[in-house]
Amino acid sequence: MNEGTQKPLRVLFAADESPGSERARGLVRKLHLPVGSTIRIIRALGAEPTAAGLPDAMRDEVVTAVLASLQAAVTAFADPLRKAQIALESEALRGRAAIVIVEEAERWEADLVVVGSHGRGAVASAILGSVAAVSGPSLTEMRRRYAT
Repeated sequence: MNEGTQKPLRVLFAADESPGSERARGLVRKLHLPVGSTIRIIRALGAEPTAAGLPDAMRDEVVTAVLASLQAAVTAFADPLRKAQIALESEALRGRAAIVIVEEAERWEADLVVVGSHGRGAVASAILGSVAAVSGPSLTEMRRRYAT
């Protein structure tokens, strides 16, 4: 089946500044996606900055500024993925990466979710945590629900 007759795909790519995200971007770039597909790159803010003693309005300004900076970074990260007849979106979102990825994949009805690995190994991932390990089971369950 050629790319022009396949159903367009929705590829959600959760990126960060890791070498794993860079490698994953290279793999996504090589995908032969059907015409009309969309690649949506997201970046999660993670834990929101705390500003002890600051009024809520000022704290909100800090978070807004950080999100704007993240948005600029994710837009720049997305740029090399531009292809003819493939839509490209990027967005910085509030929340922990593992939760944001699962919620966005479900909301957006992603066909494929791409998450790079920091490549820390089993011990470091057990201590520091792993977005893939946390979000993976939820994404598998989501796939089962939509696979019918």
